[in-house]
Amino acid sequence: MKITRRFAVATLLVVVVAIVLGAPAPASAGKVKGTQVTLYPTADSPSRNATGTVTLAYPLGSGPLLYFRAVSVSVSRLAPNASYYMPVTVVYNTWSGTGEEVFNVPIQTDARGNGGGGQGFNSGYIRPQFQSFQVYDASGTLVLTSVW
Repeated sequence: MKITRRFAVATLLVVVVAIVLGAPAPASAGKVKGTQVTLYPTADSPSRNATGTVTLAYPLGSGPLLYFRAVSVSVSRLAPNASYYMPVTVVYNTWSGTGEEVFNVPIQTDARGNGGGGQGFNSGYIRPQFQSFQVYDASGTLVLTSVW
């Protein structure tokens, strides 16, 4: 009985320490480093070895109200000389309220399967805490994904 209780206490302690220190994100989640988010292939992706990075630029605000005015995406190990796109939700604040629009950021790969694309938004902004970033091929198949 003592051993079981000690094991339970030790397990609980490990869980508490992991929560306090911040447990690592699961493999399916995007790795966030500053203003960059890592993209990973989906389980059924046609490009299982592909990787990517989304970079947000021109930060405005702070804390939960942090938003960005530009986004770029870089991919590697995708199909050579192929077209991809990444939908990005842009928020607009107007006198009549807040509106949203989805922009498809185009991505073109070279002969090695590496490529990228980007877009800036003068009158709108990206609120990354409310969206994940996903890369689709020309047929609409999800190839890379990330979760904030």
